[in-house]
Amino acid sequence: MNAKQRRIRYQADPGANTDRTADGRDYMVSYFLNEYQRGSMVMRFASPPGAADLVNELQKYGLSSALLKNVSATPVADVKDQGARYAQAQRATEDAQAHSRSLHSPSQQTRTDAQQRALNRNAIRQQASEWPSGNQGQQQWDTSRTGRTSSRKGGVLGPLLGIMVVFYGFTAAIATDSYNDGAFAAIVDVPFDSGFGDKVEACVDSLERRASDDLAIYGENPGLFEDRPSTFFPHPANAAFITGCLVN
Repeated sequence: MNAKQRRIRYQADPGANTDRTADGRDYMVSYFLNEYQRGSMVMRFASPPGAADLVNELQKYGLSSALLKNVSATPVADVKDQGARYAQAQRATEDAQAHSRSLHSPSQQTRTDAQQRALNRNAIRQQASEWPSGNQGQQQWDTSRTGRTSSRKGGVLGPLLGIMVVFYGFTAAIATDSYNDGAFAAIVDVPFDSGFGDKVEACVDSLERRASDDLAIYGENPGLFEDRPSTFFPHPANAAFITGCLVN
């Protein structure tokens, strides 16, 4: 704005309509220098200004015509019309946003996306270099899974075997008749001067004869809790018989 224009503006009647006078009209002039530098100012023109008029006036404020971009001018609303002033400010904001979007063209965005994808690929390759090669990863997984399965089985089988041993020992301990039969067999079937190995063999032979005789009598082997020898060697009554034979 030149000195004459400023003088005319500030000498105007304060009560008059300051944006429409005989000397011209006020315009909001907006301009862009780059993505981060933009500005606006109020200038008065006697008639609607063209692009050349705007550039010439802006040069008076030290703005180079080579750097000016998107120069525009809109009439300043009446001071009494606050709604129009708000709309004008909104339009100026929208123009600035549109200019910023134009600076970020699709080609620039595409390049940015391509760079990001390249960085992602490099990160994946870097991580892949640290992964186990070939089937090593699968082997490690199988080994780990097998170890966990074995631990679970071992943790279950241990208590189960303990219960079975206790139950078997208890059933053999209450088979007192078989124990006494084994003690009698030690007297009649085992030679007095037998060594331990011969004594074991004699006790087993006596047990087998006694179990066969009982099977012929009863027609079937005893149940788990029955107190008589069985042809099924692991039967608890057989354990009681052998114990009675060996310790006497």
